[in-house]
Amino acid sequence: MAPTGSENRADIAVIGAGPAGLMAAAAAGETDPAAGIALVDKNRDIGAKLLITGGGRCNVTTGLDDLRAVLAKYPRGGKFLTSAMHRFPPSAVREWFESRGVPLKTEADLRVFPRSNDGRDVVAVFERLFASSGRTRRFLGHGASGVRRTDGGFAIGLKDGGVVTARRLVLAAGGQAYRHTGSTGDGYAFAEALGHSITPLAPSLTSLTTADAWPRRLAGVSLARA
Repeated sequence: MAPTGSENRADIAVIGAGPAGLMAAAAAGETDPAAGIALVDKNRDIGAKLLITGGGRCNVTTGLDDLRAVLAKYPRGGKFLTSAMHRFPPSAVREWFESRGVPLKTEADLRVFPRSNDGRDVVAVFERLFASSGRTRRFLGHGASGVRRTDGGFAIGLKDGGVVTARRLVLAAGGQAYRHTGSTGDGYAFAEALGHSITPLAPSLTSLTTADAWPRRLAGVSLARA
């Protein structure tokens, strides 16, 4: 946990230490090793949501390499993802993690997991990267209370009263799914404060509530689509 004071300066600030925020901070540090990076999250540890993906095993990416087929799986976001998917396709994601000490396996349904079946191995990659670079300061357990533009970039207010200033800002605060992991919709308010508009929101996944108790016995069972 980085100490807070009246002001903490960075070249790049990332709000959110989930999968997107961790990858953004890691990529920024690898692209410009001299850059000072501030990683802000309300949780005391990084990767809270990452650790619950794939039932705790961490579904890293897909084993499907046909990008058209991958993008077709995102009917509402395929066009938006096209550029990023070509710059960093699933094959590159797999290579990135394996070259950093996480052997992967591709299962029959083409989901890719650590061979260890332990998502903590994926989080450990980022822990090692941030520790070895010495250029990423982590402001954990504080959370951002607000953001605003400044003459030199951006200022992020912390809930403990501190401030982080940076020339560049990455918002990776997540949506409102799994609110217990810290994704409580703050990112929408931050984006609006910076002049962005928010389109109508809709869930990609949702729970089903039944009057009968027997479905509870089926928790965790996956079925192939007919």
